Amino acid sequence: MSTDFEPTADCPELRAHPYRRRLLSCLERHITLSLADVADELAVWEVTDPLTEIRAEDVKDIYLELYHTHLPRLEHADIVVYDQERDFVSLPGYGADAVVDIQRVDERETDSSDEGV
Repeated sequence: MSTDFEPTADCPELRAHPYRRRLLSCLERHITLSLADVADELAVWEVTDPLTEIRAEDVKDIYLELYHTHLPRLEHADIVVYDQERDFVSLPGYGADAVVDIQRVDERETDSSDEGV
């Protein structure tokens, strides 16, 4: 992954909130993360304390804000992919998105192998 990754270059309003910028920065480094891990990283970044010293309620508030506000905007713009069942967020073509593609291929192979029985 290059360091000049800017999926929101054409959408400055998506970069307007620091949580969205930070989420994209986390994904640039890790490609795929659970939403809970993103909330942990944002809490540490925002409070500048170790995670063990941050109240669980504060992390939960960040998680909920990501889930209800920021993630839908980024997902709607096709900048991230969110797998709600696994609670993973990733860049398009990686992580949760790639797993779905692999599952589709597996399902097709299973369906076609059943035809010969």
